[in-house]
Amino acid sequence: MLRTLSRLLDRSQESLLSLYDDIRQYNWYVHLGEVSYEEFQPYEDSLSSVDAVQWRTYPSRYYFSEGLAPHAVGYVGLIAAEEVEDYQRLGYLGDEFVGKIGLEWVYEEELRGKPGGTLYLTDSEGQLEKALVNKSSEAPAAVYSTLDRNLQLQAQKAIQGLEGAIVVLERDTGAVLAMVSSPSFDPNLFNPSHPYSGGGLEELFGDPDLPLFNRATRGLYPLGSTFKVITTAAALESGLYEPETIYNCGLEFRELPGVVLYDWRYERELAAQGDISLTQGLVRSCNPYFYHIGLDLYNHGLITALPEMARGFGLGESTGIEIGDEAGLVPDPETKQAEFGEEWGPQDSVSLAIGQSFLQATPLQLARYIAAVGNGGILYRPQLVSRIQSPEGEILHEFEPEAQGQLSISQETLTALQEALVLVVRDEKGTARRRFLDLNLDIAGKTGTATTGDYTEPHAWFAGYSYEGREDKPDIAVVVLVEYVGEGSDWAAPIFRRVMESYFFGQPYKLYPWEERIGVWRTETPTPTSGPEEVEGQGTATPES
Repeated sequence: MLRTLSRLLDRSQESLLSLYDDIRQYNWYVHLGEVSYEEFQPYEDSLSSVDAVQWRTYPSRYYFSEGLAPHAVGYVGLIAAEEVEDYQRLGYLGDEFVGKIGLEWVYEEELRGKPGGTLYLTDSEGQLEKALVNKSSEAPAAVYSTLDRNLQLQAQKAIQGLEGAIVVLERDTGAVLAMVSSPSFDPNLFNPSHPYSGGGLEELFGDPDLPLFNRATRGLYPLGSTFKVITTAAALESGLYEPETIYNCGLEFRELPGVVLYDWRYERELAAQGDISLTQGLVRSCNPYFYHIGLDLYNHGLITALPEMARGFGLGESTGIEIGDEAGLVPDPETKQAEFGEEWGPQDSVSLAIGQSFLQATPLQLARYIAAVGNGGILYRPQLVSRIQSPEGEILHEFEPEAQGQLSISQETLTALQEALVLVVRDEKGTARRRFLDLNLDIAGKTGTATTGDYTEPHAWFAGYSYEGREDKPDIAVVVLVEYVGEGSDWAAPIFRRVMESYFFGQPYKLYPWEERIGVWRTETPTPTSGPEEVEGQGTATPES
């Protein structure tokens, strides 16, 4: 907005008159944007003499770009009728706007300030006798987020038109640089007096796509093949496997009596992969190898090895983010008995080994643990607040990385995981190689395709991190989830790439397979076309009698 105003004021008088004549003649309306009054003041006198330029002021919140990270930042709205008494006990009059979700709600007290007032003593007839107490009001504090504005905007655009989530963390600190839940919403709608609100709350609350729901922190999903990172760690830590342990990855898995399970290559009518190492199994996402690991651990009496490793990677518990999140659920014998009244069997370990069973996790949890794999094993608490500052400039709170734990694996296991995740994007048989062929960045990651019983198409995942080691750009961890669309390599990996480009290069460059140009979907074939080497396993344990 300010750059646009500067360019206008730098024009010659003749060119300005010509521009304004065009605006009058064609009845144009040009919405330049929104800024704070303090930012606008230096231009006010110059623009006040130009009749083609108008502006209006308003005293309430305004959320730029129709809401940057509205699920994380939150919004303010009028106090609900059923909450008035509760707020009045806290000193509110009852007609104020208050934080409803996100940081607006969590830091309502800091952002509100403290109202002042005077307590008077009156006689029986209501006449004032004297003032008992006088308290001055206190200005609100300023809450600064960790969000990267440009990255957040680019990430929102990157997943627009799809249902899902994106989480971007500073890999080595836990600072949240972007958090997207799609579809999104305009938080300005909750202020009916706002000049650009335009109503629409009824449609917002009635939308079956749930735009108000924060899929990044509250959405619970099976992780599909991204969970194979945990299965690999459990296998290596068990002492039964090494990175070079060989297994024959066929198209069928018949080690469970009476059950046949399939590799993802079976439906594609591709040849079996044959003898491969554990590292190659993770790189190529061989389902039978991981079915075998799950069953092998079970048969060796290590029934809780996978659930315990999953919890060691931070699943099944809240991340501790300021705005709150879901803890999810890690399947194990105890939870199966409690949830379903059934005993844990070998088929449960087999299903969990590929990230299915009744596993439930959030994109934020996956982002935290993939960041830990990249940063050397530290699970950091994701944080959205950079600092809180008083009106006088005193720093009341400042961001500091908070280590919540260490991955419960050896350095050798961690190194093996890191090397395999690099090969996922670099090896000629890696499930995501083709998506990153011409990307000049050091990245690692894992594709995932998680099936559900509700829809025909699975959820697409990609979780990864950068290891650029730059001084000017801290390394990041990124998780992309796209609901009910297909393979992780087809849908989530291209979006992951776009987020990486936006962060390191300032803008995206590579078209999606379903785009005509950046931000514009193809009108005819909006589905990506896979090459054989990039197709990701569905991760479904499908019994066949």
